[in-house]
Amino acid sequence: QSCGDAIGDLLAAEVALHYLQFSFTNWRALYDDLPSVQLKVTVKGNPQSVTNTPDQTKALSPDGMQEEIDAAVAAVGNPSARSFVRPSGTEPIVRVYAEAQSAEAASELGKKV
Repeated sequence: QSCGDAIGDLLAAEVALHYLQFSFTNWRALYDDLPSVQLKVTVKGNPQSVTNTPDQTKALSPDGMQEEIDAAVAAVGNPSARSFVRPSGTEPIVRVYAEAQSAEAASELGKKV
């Protein structure tokens, strides 16, 4: 017998909301969907040389990469902006994700990263 991840996630969310005495409306109000871009960058050599934290939001290697990503995000000038990279498990590429207050800012951030 099995349960799909989505069903399990929904039930877990419902239990957590009940425990916190939150409605779905209250929960939804906590989230702002920002414009984002996802890019693929072909890598010479091994894309697996890019390693990440377990949640894949911070680059651990190569040295200095995360600092450059952080600088690009800071240059956007909005605390909601973010960007991260991760190696593809199936292609010789690194995937770049960028999110910002506008589609233009997200696109620019993605290109910088």
